[in-house]
Amino acid sequence: MRCGVLLAMCTGEALVLTLIALRSARELGCNLDITRWTYWVPTCAAAGAALAVGLRRQDAWAMPCVVALVTSGVCAATDLQSGYVFDRVLLAGGAGLLLANLSGGTVAGAFAGSASGCFIPLALHTVTRGRGLGFGDVKLAALLGGACTPHRALASIGMACIAAGIVGCVLLATRRRTRRDDMPFAPFLALGSYATMIMGTA
Repeated sequence: MRCGVLLAMCTGEALVLTLIALRSARELGCNLDITRWTYWVPTCAAAGAALAVGLRRQDAWAMPCVVALVTSGVCAATDLQSGYVFDRVLLAGGAGLLLANLSGGTVAGAFAGSASGCFIPLALHTVTRGRGLGFGDVKLAALLGGACTPHRALASIGMACIAAGIVGCVLLATRRRTRRDDMPFAPFLALGSYATMIMGTA
């Protein structure tokens, strides 16, 4: 029963956020093709991760984690394809996250986690004047931080930065990217968040 409810929840949220992303892409003139693997692989992977977290965890943070992870999957997909993390997707995901936190009684911890989660990305965005990290990534980090406590939020950001650094070094070494090329950071935020959220405690 729980599995069916979570599966329906993850699928429904992914579809709704996809529709919102498509509308945002059209209005901004971005190229977003939901039939390509660069869209559906991260989206489905995040939905699967959200389902796994929801089934594993039995605490008050389970539902916020599910909502946040599905949102991160759609953001990762749009970032890979267009280089954008759309505000409307974040707003819709944030609204769902707030409802999940209200129902679980985790609102106070969520605000603290959100502040902790966006601290490092915001500092990097400010220092690099937006060239090293986009503001959309900062907002996504804040949303993901709202699904866990501050120490988990900081741990997920740390893991995301380490993973991005390793992948970036590999891409530079194999000459698939240069130092001037942008690298989407949303997928790494999603990975880092999943790694901390699956652990089973806030």
